[in-house]
Amino acid sequence: MEPRLNRSPPGTAAEDPTQQTDRSATSRGGTSPTKLPRIAAAVVAVALAMTGCSVPGDEESATKDSLNFVTVIAANTTDPHLVQAAFTLNSGAVETLVALDPRTSTLKPSLATKWDSKDGQNWTFTIRDGVKFHNGKTLTAEEVRKNIERARKVNPGVAKLLPIASMSTQGQTLRIHTTERHPGLPSDFVHFNTAIIDTAAGVKVPVGTGPFEIDSFDIRGETKLSRFDQYWGGRPKLAHVTMTANDDANARLLALQSGGRPISSTGPPPRASTP
Repeated sequence: MEPRLNRSPPGTAAEDPTQQTDRSATSRGGTSPTKLPRIAAAVVAVALAMTGCSVPGDEESATKDSLNFVTVIAANTTDPHLVQAAFTLNSGAVETLVALDPRTSTLKPSLATKWDSKDGQNWTFTIRDGVKFHNGKTLTAEEVRKNIERARKVNPGVAKLLPIASMSTQGQTLRIHTTERHPGLPSDFVHFNTAIIDTAAGVKVPVGTGPFEIDSFDIRGETKLSRFDQYWGGRPKLAHVTMTANDDANARLLALQSGGRPISSTGPPPRASTP
């Protein structure tokens, strides 16, 4: 089973993660640092490479117009709410409400710009304005609610992870009431099975909000992605990404020795199952 994310006390998160954290916030119930699990760290690193950001050791591959990525981890399904190996989906195609900063290992805003709870049981999440799905639809708090509802319905692990009694929306505000005091709720929304998609578009080829949209998705072969120019976080540097799952070490070595110079994962695949 995947490692559980550490819990953090109820509180708020600043919308701009580049601003210095108010250290007095913790004493007032602010969000404390959350440690980055190994599986999440790997996914974040790949996503950074795909968006053209600097990743130690992978700078040359990450700054090319196109990138080939070979991994030992094959997705078991195209459904983000059920997938047990999230590398392909979460490496630029879909996003969660809350993210982890790969440099500080702390929670940071993603599709939710801030969150707040005074008692750890009644939560308010503010959904980011101006976010577009890859099909042009606008992200709303109601669509987020539908995603959480669906994920809990199809995945018993998510239902256990998120002990939600009720949800309601108003504008871009999502209100969540948990069955009991649950101060770690923001941390739980980092989990890849809580990714946000356009539920009306189905899951055969998921429609997300990330910097890259999926052109084709073969869970045992190649997955092709292209740059999404309307990405809320800025235009990605890479134009095209090809991700290939191959558990044959010799085949991965041959891929690395080819002219494409792909980034390749190493070592045995980690266990990445439902929560």
